[in-house]
Amino acid sequence: MSQEVIKKIALLVFEKAKKELSNPTKNAICNHISDTLDHTPEIEGTIDSKTIKRVYEKFIEGKERGTPSEITLKYLIQYLGYKNYSDFIDKSTDSLERIDLVKEEPKTSKKKLLKKIVLVTFTLFILIILFIFSFFGRVHITSEQDKEIVVFVIDKNNQTELGRLTKQNGYQFNTWLSIGKTELYYYSLEEQDGKEYPGAEIIEVLPFWRSMAPVILSKI
Repeated sequence: MSQEVIKKIALLVFEKAKKELSNPTKNAICNHISDTLDHTPEIEGTIDSKTIKRVYEKFIEGKERGTPSEITLKYLIQYLGYKNYSDFIDKSTDSLERIDLVKEEPKTSKKKLLKKIVLVTFTLFILIILFIFSFFGRVHITSEQDKEIVVFVIDKNNQTELGRLTKQNGYQFNTWLSIGKTELYYYSLEEQDGKEYPGAEIIEVLPFWRSMAPVILSKI
């Protein structure tokens, strides 16, 4: 008897036991099968619940357990209502086909659940990103002067450098700023002339989804 057939028999057994119990825990299922065999007059002998539990752990939980003995399989087949293995094979074609669906259903459900979790997580991530960026706009800053210019903002007396216009970057760069009116300050490293803020621009920063014209700094 192949492992695949043994597994199908085990799955049919435990599927039947689950339907016969209101609270089908592992112990309850194994005890129920053992008690049913013990109290069925036409079945001679029985197997204890510990033996059935090893079969459950092997084929339901996927644990490393030995292959069920022929006597164990005989009782499991009789629990399903068949006289022996030959009787099971002759009459259980539909059951064997059906157990393929039963076996795949949990996997399919898990895959669907995993896909839903991934989709919901991804959607929430996108919404959070959009929410955060809805407070910012992308600003393109450039200059027509061949000078190295430092651009910064001042917030609560703290000076934050946004970037530098240099020959290497083609005298332009992009930055993110809070939407609304923003004051840009800038100076040339070559020609400060003792001035603290020789250049300044007031710009209106638009949300990132709206097109915004480049900010061309005035000459200094």
